[in-house]
Amino acid sequence: MQPGTKKTWTRLLGEGALALIVVMAAFIFILLGIKHRFPEVSLAGLGLGSPEAPPAAKVEAPVAHLGSVRNGVRSRRSNEVAWADAADGLSLFERDSVQTLKRAGAVVHFGGNQKMSMDENALVIIQGLRQEKKQKRSRIEVVDGSFQSQMDGSAGDEAMEVTTPTATVFVEAADAQLSDFRVDVNPDKTSNVMVYRGTAKVSAQGVTVEVRENEGTHIGHDAPPESPRPLIAPVVLEVPPDGEKDVHDDAPPDVRFVWKPQERAAAYRVQVSPNATFTERVVDRVVTGSAFSEQGLTKGNYYWRVAAQDAAHIEGLWSEARQLDVVQPALRIVYPDADRTINQETLWVEGESELDAAVYLNGEKIALDDVGRFSKEIPLHIGENMVVLEAIDASGASRFQKRLIRRES
Repeated sequence: MQPGTKKTWTRLLGEGALALIVVMAAFIFILLGIKHRFPEVSLAGLGLGSPEAPPAAKVEAPVAHLGSVRNGVRSRRSNEVAWADAADGLSLFERDSVQTLKRAGAVVHFGGNQKMSMDENALVIIQGLRQEKKQKRSRIEVVDGSFQSQMDGSAGDEAMEVTTPTATVFVEAADAQLSDFRVDVNPDKTSNVMVYRGTAKVSAQGVTVEVRENEGTHIGHDAPPESPRPLIAPVVLEVPPDGEKDVHDDAPPDVRFVWKPQERAAAYRVQVSPNATFTERVVDRVVTGSAFSEQGLTKGNYYWRVAAQDAAHIEGLWSEARQLDVVQPALRIVYPDADRTINQETLWVEGESELDAAVYLNGEKIALDDVGRFSKEIPLHIGENMVVLEAIDASGASRFQKRLIRRES
């Protein structure tokens, strides 16, 4: 190799090494800039810096929890598709959903003094809980059904923001004030807002109205909220009287409820419950007249009440709650189980009744065994024989059963 050639190669290698050093320095400078801008990015895989442990999973705090769960209540996590049965104490996180089925209900507690009571056939999405300055604000989306919410500002400022398919509702409870309001999403996806205590701001289509105590508003499709109007006054109940013992010989009993017609009422909502709080209801029906008959009640103690609804389904104030005791004297002719024709001189009659009842067969008192059963042989004459069984309980209520037995010879 010529001396000049060796010098040339040495110079070229030196220049190449210098260029490589410059490129590497620039690359490292760029990577360090990325690390500074995005700290969560690990450079350990590129041979820069020490290996980093994977970031810890973010622990999300629950927004609310469920209570007073009854009958069919389901929940669904925000990142899941399937629904699961819900129980008391279930933690709820942002975007979780809660659904109540027929005759079901639940209470969602947001901590502090905020809660919402879900009615049957309701679907809500928990949007979140925010602390804004001194105010705790819960956010809920109502997809279907109804809920009623109570807030107490005695422990700090409380607020609730509710969205429906047609409106946004904002309610505050501050300075030890109480707030009580209800939101309905009707079957046609319009919305109703009723305020019982406090004030609600209802917004839709760029218009906001203030709904005060004992007022309500309706929000239709693509329409602003209607002007708030007074809720219909409580309905006056008539029949049955409070505390009445309603005796029925028929099975099932046909219980009739009657109340006075109310001005502005287009319909009435009737509720019958085994408890005075109406948290569980055996009847929850909307009827158009001022009377209603129910055949699904069994023997037992009940409470009933009625509220009027206007043409937009805005529900008025509830009537008083009356107590009703449905009584059915237990009595059954086991044999013969139907009218019949026979050819014999006597007939064995078998049946059962309540232990504390006095039982008469064709006017003659008969004895019961220790479980309320009886049997007796009676004579038959040729032709028609009427078998009459009567039970009179301790309250004086009576019930009859009859069989027509024809003896041919």
